[in-house]
Amino acid sequence: LQESELQPKITVGEALELYSAFYPNPADWRSQAERLGLHTKLTTRFGQLSGGQKQRLSIALALVGNPRVVVLDELT
Repeated sequence: LQESELQPKITVGEALELYSAFYPNPADWRSQAERLGLHTKLTTRFGQLSGGQKQRLSIALALVGNPRVVVLDELT
């Protein structure tokens, strides 16, 4: 998670919806966005997000697959 990159024009909501489509039983991406403070940014393009918002989106994308274990390193 040092530096994540998505296409600059994809919105937060589009990215979460796309990633959730990769999994047979995804977590509710809307609740992930709410939990991580991204619910007000769903229509914001990735290229317009701050560094911290990009990090939170990366975490949401990692969690949307409903993993049993997540290892997060150096979140500072």
